[in-house]
Amino acid sequence: MPWNKIPKKEISAWNEKLKQNDALFSQFPYYIASEYSSLLSKAIFIKHTHEKQETAFAAIIEIGFYPFKVGVIESGPVLLQSNINTELIIEDLKNYARSKGYLHLQIRPSYNASLNQVFKEDPAFDKNIYFPFHRKTEFDWNIYNKP
Repeated sequence: MPWNKIPKKEISAWNEKLKQNDALFSQFPYYIASEYSSLLSKAIFIKHTHEKQETAFAAIIEIGFYPFKVGVIESGPVLLQSNINTELIIEDLKNYARSKGYLHLQIRPSYNASLNQVFKEDPAFDKNIYFPFHRKTEFDWNIYNKP
C-alpha cells in the first residue's frame, strides 16, 4: 500500500520537510501531536510513496476507537512533488482508510489545494461535513472570510 504510517523516530524530520512545501500549520507534526493526544484522540502521520519517491504527506487525527473510529485530515494532504498523479494519491488514501477501519474519513483540504478539483469530480466524496470538527462559529474573526 503506497500510504504508510511514518515511524515515530522520523516524525520530527517531517516538520522541516513540510516547511519547504505549501503545508499549512495544521499539518505540521509538532502542532498536531501536541494538540491531539488523549484517551479518545491521537495524531498519526502517513506518507504516500510512488516509485520510491515520497509524493504526499497527511496528518490524520483519529478520534474514537474501532468500530467507531473517525479520521480527520485538516488542510491536507500535502503534495510534495509537482506533476504527480493526484487521482492515484486519493484512490490510495481511500484504500488506506478502508484498511484501517475508519467509519468515516473527513478531508478538508486548504482552499487553494490542487486536490480540490479531484475531490469535486470523485463521486465517492461528499461536500457535507458530517463530523463537525473545527467548524467555524459566529465568534471566529477571520478577515479573509467572505459573507
